[in-house]
Amino acid sequence: MLLDSLRAWIGDKILVRFSIKKDGQRIAFVIGLREGDALIHHSTS
Repeated sequence: MLLDSLRAWIGDKILVRFSIKKDGQRIAFVIGLREGDALIHHSTS
């Protein structure tokens, strides 16, 4: 069920994923949901 939701959000282009880098090294990975130009929910690891 969660995997189906993630795939649907990717298809709807509302799921965003990106890395935060410092000094050329990845220090965090962010996954979130967007609404328009706003990030409305996120999780950082």
